[in-house]
Amino acid sequence: MNLAATSDNLILLLIFFGLYLADCVVLLQPAQALARLRLARRGRAESERRGLGIAVRCSVALDFGWTVYPVRGRVLALLNPLTPFVAVTKTRPIGDATATPLLSLRQMIALQIRTTRMSLALLSHAVLMFIILPLLLLSGETFRLLIALGAAFLSAILILGVSYLDRRAARLSSAGFWAIAGQALLCLPTSLNVPRKLALLSPGSVTAADLLPSVPEQERSAALGDLRVTLERAASDGAQGLAHAAEAQRRRLAADYPEV
Repeated sequence: MNLAATSDNLILLLIFFGLYLADCVVLLQPAQALARLRLARRGRAESERRGLGIAVRCSVALDFGWTVYPVRGRVLALLNPLTPFVAVTKTRPIGDATATPLLSLRQMIALQIRTTRMSLALLSHAVLMFIILPLLLLSGETFRLLIALGAAFLSAILILGVSYLDRRAARLSSAGFWAIAGQALLCLPTSLNVPRKLALLSPGSVTAADLLPSVPEQERSAALGDLRVTLERAASDGAQGLAHAAEAQRRRLAADYPEV
């Protein structure tokens, strides 16, 4: 293989990886976060006392994205490109008055568990797309490359089939699923993100502030600081309704966490 052909293949590989990384970018609305919920052992008495039902039996990790530089009032967040089997869901943004169906906490947890159960299939798909296909592309073995490409499409269709069953179980939007499926088949690198994007179709029924009590103590201070930054920005720069909702949320946080 000559140098020019190798250079062209390397450019194709960079585009291939770049499309996947771009697909991992998520836009968050003011005071919205990506939430990862894990069931934790807590007593029933504590659960009833704290008043959020299943939420208090969860250990929650909140990611507010890159709060330093918002884009038109929204914040960029990045799904971990190395863990396509770890799903997250969006919390409900403040002042959200749309008719978008909201996920219950049980649905949020169920979607994350279903994605984790697909770990082996997703890892195999990742190896096929980002290791085997690039090696065959650089080697110039056209016949084997076509076979591997066909296998990648079959693997993507299998993931889409399982995700469709998960969509029906979670009662998510069919239109949203078919949009994700179409993109995955037209742009193969994005097929690895199908289960995670399915979990991001609808926001949860709780806000980030509602989930703060379930964040581990060693992580709560950072999450609280990020939430306050987004609320301050929304209160000063947002529309009137959003500003009022942000100010009410700030007062609530001041009352609940006066010492932080």
